[in-house]
Amino acid sequence: MTSPFRNLLVMTSAVLVLGACSAGGTPTGDLTADATTAQRQTMSGRPSVGDCWQEDDYATARMWDYWHGADPVDCQGSHNTVTMAVVDLPADMQLATGTPTDDERRELNGLCVPPNQVVMAADPQARLGMSYYQPSPEQVASGQRWVRCDIALRALGPMSEHKYETLPPTVDALMAALTADPVRYALCINTPAGTAAWPGPSLHDATAVIVSCDGPSQWELAKAWELDLDHAPTQDEGMAIATPVCLALGKETNGARTQWSTVFPTADDWSYGHRTMQCWLS
Repeated sequence: MTSPFRNLLVMTSAVLVLGACSAGGTPTGDLTADATTAQRQTMSGRPSVGDCWQEDDYATARMWDYWHGADPVDCQGSHNTVTMAVVDLPADMQLATGTPTDDERRELNGLCVPPNQVVMAADPQARLGMSYYQPSPEQVASGQRWVRCDIALRALGPMSEHKYETLPPTVDALMAALTADPVRYALCINTPAGTAAWPGPSLHDATAVIVSCDGPSQWELAKAWELDLDHAPTQDEGMAIATPVCLALGKETNGARTQWSTVFPTADDWSYGHRTMQCWLS
């Protein structure tokens, strides 16, 4: 099941022209889709940190609750996800042998958030995505209790295609690449005519396109950071935190970017472990 690739964060404010504001919002949904059984599962044992995977159809694989694809591939060859962590489940967590409940998905996702934050720390603005997979029903029945946490890099192109780029051989090598060339891996999007003009819905719009930040773009993820709160921010709290940060970032562009927008987690997002706030510039 893919997490940030579907971007569980919800836009809770609309575009604000520097010095003025208006508000709006959009939900993302799609949290309870059943895993497909279109592909056979080939792995019977516990995955390992550093396993590399090549899956050509993440439009389908992103909805799997457990892995239906091929076995790990040689990390020196082509692959588009790497396992960054395999986390043991808490002793009191009940794991379904069939489709997980929403509460189970929340807990599984939350267990993968800390290792994902470690990788994101190399470049919080990078176009990274995280996927998590529980054991298969057969593995659950045999007593396996873990969640596999994979990291990926969103490919340039239509977001509806859910493509991932080929990755370096290790997570450490990926983090080094992000640090060495942040512009190359930054997240920028264009929204063709007729779609919403602010990034909340645009990130979920079938016509939104991820583009290189080396050239012109409609929206650029200028800053992403973890919230130091013990609860999901209200609208007012989120705006109070984001406003000075996003305004300052906009002013630093010297007129190149004249609008800003912020994305932060709702209470439901918070229950999945998401703590990230974002400033977008246009």
